[in-house]
Amino acid sequence: MSNAAYTLRTVRTVRGDLQALRRRANLRVVRPGARRAGTVPFLMTIGVMLLGGLVGLLMFNTSMQNVAFQQNALQAEATNLAAQQQSLDMQLAGLNNPQHIASSARGLGMVIPQTVAFLRIPTGQVLGTPSPANGTATPNLWAPNPMPYYPPPASTVVKPKVSTAPKTAVRTPARTGTTTSTKKPATHR
Repeated sequence: MSNAAYTLRTVRTVRGDLQALRRRANLRVVRPGARRAGTVPFLMTIGVMLLGGLVGLLMFNTSMQNVAFQQNALQAEATNLAAQQQSLDMQLAGLNNPQHIASSARGLGMVIPQTVAFLRIPTGQVLGTPSPANGTATPNLWAPNPMPYYPPPASTVVKPKVSTAPKTAVRTPARTGTTTSTKKPATHR
């Protein structure tokens, strides 16, 4: 290669480099990008969220109070109904009392028969002899007590002797300065 060809190539490369440098040297002002959001909209968003949370909390608290009032009212009603049910149960027990039933039956003109007959339903068999009841021969419904109570004789009753010792004051150690009363234990003989 000749020196002239080398020089020509060198000049061409230098010219290409110069053109690239000129392209790079043409700097221009770049417009700013999208504008960032300011702090005011951010603060407003946070404020709206806080206000919404407070309103929601207030509404929740109000609804919980309403539920508590309803619960108290229903609990009072349940208590009243339980008392009413207990009263009705007591009235029912009084009406189911055999003495009440017997007095009501006597008031209606019913009498107790002297003999009783039973009817066996599956077979239709009659056990006993049925007879009409009349009011003159009414059996005693209240049986005497099979085991009457006889109190034990007075000579066999053992009464424990209780000593009635007077209360005495006892002084506690000097650091507290208080007194306590003690009672002697009772002896049983």
